Amino acid sequence: MLKNYLKIAWRNLRNNKMYAVLNVVGLATGMAVALVIGLWVRDELSFDKYHRQYDRLAQVLVKATNGSQVYTGKTTSIPMGLELHDKYKDDFKHVALVSFSAAHIIAVGDKKISQSGMWVQDAFPVMFTLNMIRGNADALKDPSSVLLAQSVARALFNDADPLNRIVRIDNKMEMKVAGVYEDLPYNTTHREIKLLLPWYRYVNDTEGWIKDAQTQWDNHMCRLFVQLHDHADAEKVNAKIKNVPPPHITFSKEELLLHPMHQWHL
Repeated sequence: MLKNYLKIAWRNLRNNKMYAVLNVVGLATGMAVALVIGLWVRDELSFDKYHRQYDRLAQVLVKATNGSQVYTGKTTSIPMGLELHDKYKDDFKHVALVSFSAAHIIAVGDKKISQSGMWVQDAFPVMFTLNMIRGNADALKDPSSVLLAQSVARALFNDADPLNRIVRIDNKMEMKVAGVYEDLPYNTTHREIKLLLPWYRYVNDTEGWIKDAQTQWDNHMCRLFVQLHDHADAEKVNAKIKNVPPPHITFSKEELLLHPMHQWHL
C-alpha cells in the first residue's frame, strides 16, 4: 500500500511540476529560516553564561541627576569601588575595578603584536571564572604579572611554555606571564579582551592623573563589577548601596544601582 501511495505522489508531482517546485522550495526555505531563528535564540539565551557565576555577577551603574537632566552611566570612580569593597563585605563576595579596554603592544624580543586589554583588580579573573590553561586566576595579586589569552600566548611563544616568561607592554614596562586563559567565546561581553593587567600598576606606575583619581569621588574613569554572595538579595543590596555617593559628591545627585549580568545583553 505504501508503494502505491508513493507512486501516486510521484505521478502528481510529475504532472504538476510548477506546483511541486513551489511547495518544495517553500518548505526548504521555511525549514532554513526556522533553523536560523532557533540558532539565534539559542545564542541569545546563552549569552555570558560561559561564566559560571553568571547569575551572581553585576555591574555597578551610576544614576546622576543635575538639575532637570538625568543620566545613567556605566562609569564610576575608584573611591566608590573601594567603599563597596571595604564596607559591604557581607553583600559582595568580590568587587573589581576595571579600566576601559584599549589596544596594547605586547613584545617578546623582536616579535610584537597588538591586542585589546584591560587593567583589572585581582578578583576579576576569579569572578568571571576564566578557564585557566596555565597558571592561576588570582595571579594578578602580584603587580608584576599579566594574564594572556591562549591565542596571544601561542602567537608570542608558539608551543613553548609561556609561564614566567617576560613580555614588554607598550614599550614601557616588563612583566611576567603568570597565567594563560582560554579565549572567551563570541557570545560573551568581554570576548575581545586578550590581555589582563594588574590594577596596582595602573594606579601607581602609569600616568599621574590616574594615581590622583584614587581620591576623587567625582572622577568617573573606570568601571566596577561585583559578585553577590550566594545569600545576598540583589534588590536589598541595591537599596543599601543606593546612597553611597551623596556624602562625598555635592554638586550633583548620584545614586548607585546594580545591573545584573543576565540583563547586560537586553
